Amino acid sequence: MATRTTRNAWAELESRLEGFEAAKRAVVEVGARRGAAQRAVAAAEARLRAVYVEIDEEPAAIAEARAALTEARAEAEPAVWEGRLQGAQDVADRTGSELEDHVRANLEGLVAELVPTSEAARQRLEAAWGETQASVAEWDAIERRWRRLCELLGREVDTPDNPLAPVLLAAQAAGARAPRPFASPSSPGLESSAARKR
Repeated sequence: MATRTTRNAWAELESRLEGFEAAKRAVVEVGARRGAAQRAVAAAEARLRAVYVEIDEEPAAIAEARAALTEARAEAEPAVWEGRLQGAQDVADRTGSELEDHVRANLEGLVAELVPTSEAARQRLEAAWGETQASVAEWDAIERRWRRLCELLGREVDTPDNPLAPVLLAAQAAGARAPRPFASPSSPGLESSAARKR
């Protein structure tokens, strides 16, 4: 398969990914509709039981309840929903396989476009990380001076909160550090369709 231009490869990748996500949603939707049909059967059975609970059994009410139950059972026919579910799953499997094939066939071009933008983003994030640490440290130093001044004057200490302090503390506690460069993925390392299904 010939490698497409990078721009077209990324456009098709996004399109295929949307199709794959839609196919997965369709599987879930079919399962939900099947569940609703099964619940409708249970509700129709409950209505029929309720009709027979009455001492004076009304023929019209019985006929209506029986008809509703027959219709609900037909709608919930297991073979029908098993077929629908299998069909939806087949589409999801096929679109997932096609998506993986597209990524493998166009991996070089896709990665080539990401390298410069990811490195630029990493450098910006690294600079922002350093600036965040420096600004928080500067803020803390100024806050300590304000506190000292207020205490010397016998006044209540009321300094504004630093909104970045909790974020930085949490990041440092988690061992966060400046971002490393992105590692280029290799084709054998891509997740397989079989792995996605598990």
